[in-house]
Amino acid sequence: MRYVSVLTLALLVCMSTSLTVRPSVAAEEIVTQGGYAVALAQKLGIAEGPTVKDAIGKLKEMGIEPDGGWKPDAEMTPDVVLQLYKQMADAAENGKLELTVEKIQAILRDLGVNFDLPLPPELSRPAAGSQGAPSPSTLGGAGGGGGASVSE
Repeated sequence: MRYVSVLTLALLVCMSTSLTVRPSVAAEEIVTQGGYAVALAQKLGIAEGPTVKDAIGKLKEMGIEPDGGWKPDAEMTPDVVLQLYKQMADAAENGKLELTVEKIQAILRDLGVNFDLPLPPELSRPAAGSQGAPSPSTLGGAGGGGGASVSE
């Protein structure tokens, strides 16, 4: 009987240890700005299999960079996604990125799904042509181009 008690105690210790390990596993699943930058650079076709440093460098060359700069180990947030959207739309408007606003939104929504990352409300709905798509000027885009259309 004593053997069963010791075995039960050992099993309980193992189970409680595995429960305390779970939060660290969840912490590893946080989407970082660096990981997002790599995926974004690949989706945009500006880098194949880049390192975090390479991806960030390519994105910065195009003027795509969150406020305060890229922080590779920082958590990716909906606010940062919105900042990137504005900058990508500005890059498209300035001819550095050959995408429409709708295509940019689709890329960011796709990355949101892939990373299980919530999107800002402005990007969570699919663009319905130019009428349903928020433009960078309505979101306070840095370029503020007065609502000029972005062509592909």
